Amino acid sequence: MTCSSCGHKANQGEKFCQNCGQTLKEFKTDTKPSPQLKTKKPFRNKLLISVAGIFVLLAASGIGANYVISNQIDLNKKLKEMDRDFQNRNPEAFLAHFETEGIEHMNADHFYNYINQQDWSIIRDQLSNEIESLETNGFADPLTDSEGNKILALVSGEGLWGLPIYEEVNFKLHPTEVFILSSLDAQFTVNEIDYSLKQDEWVSAGTYLPGSYSWTSVLTNEFGDITGDGDLFVNGDGENRFELELPVTAGMIELTSDVKEAELYINGEASGKKVSELASFGPIAYDQSMVLSAMTKNDKGESVESEKVTIENDQPVHLKFSHIQDQLVAEEKAELEEEAEKRKLEAIAAVTEEQKTEVAGFIRDFRDSYEYALNYEDYSYISTYFKSGSAIEDEYREYLASFDDTYFHFDFLDHSVEKVEALEANKFKVTTNETFDFYNHVDEIWRYDRVKEYIVVDKYGDYTIEVIDVLDDEIEDVTNN
Repeated sequence: MTCSSCGHKANQGEKFCQNCGQTLKEFKTDTKPSPQLKTKKPFRNKLLISVAGIFVLLAASGIGANYVISNQIDLNKKLKEMDRDFQNRNPEAFLAHFETEGIEHMNADHFYNYINQQDWSIIRDQLSNEIESLETNGFADPLTDSEGNKILALVSGEGLWGLPIYEEVNFKLHPTEVFILSSLDAQFTVNEIDYSLKQDEWVSAGTYLPGSYSWTSVLTNEFGDITGDGDLFVNGDGENRFELELPVTAGMIELTSDVKEAELYINGEASGKKVSELASFGPIAYDQSMVLSAMTKNDKGESVESEKVTIENDQPVHLKFSHIQDQLVAEEKAELEEEAEKRKLEAIAAVTEEQKTEVAGFIRDFRDSYEYALNYEDYSYISTYFKSGSAIEDEYREYLASFDDTYFHFDFLDHSVEKVEALEANKFKVTTNETFDFYNHVDEIWRYDRVKEYIVVDKYGDYTIEVIDVLDDEIEDVTNN
């Protein structure tokens, strides 16, 4: 087939001439995409003056009717030029084909990428169908993206010299309106346009074409500016609306101190306020830009400063003074010791005479076993009386291993338990009188009278010896007795 306007040969399926942009009537179809949004009112030329009046006006201007017709906007030609700039990857030229009145923020590169993601070939064919619908039926539907947001629509405007002879039709883009929610009053800025945000209110921050836009925010108060920045990745929610909850890394701080009347210092500067006056203060930034401390006087009248705390989050801040902390530590230690002593006395009072009798019997058994261990030079007789790995175990094991082959003999005569005293609920002090004779290899007999003190620990009914001390020791030669 050939174009009826310029004679250019057209390919099967083409809806407009690739040479002059003329609609190829032979390939029109009555089928058009289902409307995605509510249709606009029918498009029509506003003939506000009579046909005769038009020709009189044109004649007076030296312009004929053919001039008017030839200067009417050819939408298909516009679409062809639009397609050319898109295929040539020229975002600025591509965006220039659209009407953008009322859109505050736009980025040609990002808009181009957005259209590319939505598939320009589909959008182009839909536009061609809407142009055909406009010429045939007098109305056209807006185009929407995959999320249901309006992309663009064919809209009418003023015609030649502003005269209402006919309506000029443009490709008008639909922007997305951005709304910001902030937890604090702040100033929000995009592309050097400022928007005032109110605490906990959704506030409009302008209209945008889809894309990425850098923003900054500032909150000013008596404790210093709180700044923020980021990027808006604008895409609609199906109703050409985009919402952002502003990330504000700041808030109120709960403040306490060892000395309530101490003066608060902010970044080394006196605030003129007592800590007690600022139990909760702010908002302040959580970016480690603020350091808090406090000043007071000690018992000697000397000025002392608290520790310094850097604000990193919304956790409560307690300003500590070393001299107060020392007092608190001492008081706490005294309280703990007093409580421990109280528990100890209560535990001791709970010890029964039966327990003391068991401990005394344990020591007597040890003395019997120890006599065998000495005479047979065998530590195993007493191994169960000591805690494994303890110092006293090593001491007695080494002592028994030190004997040589020289003859000797021990004869234990007496090992009476004089006293059992509870030190704690599970610890006892046992005092004994012990008498034994030692026979050496030259037939001498030496008698030992000793007073000993044992520390015995009870662990769930299993007794072990922790310490053995000799308190008194008398030695006598009884060889000739």
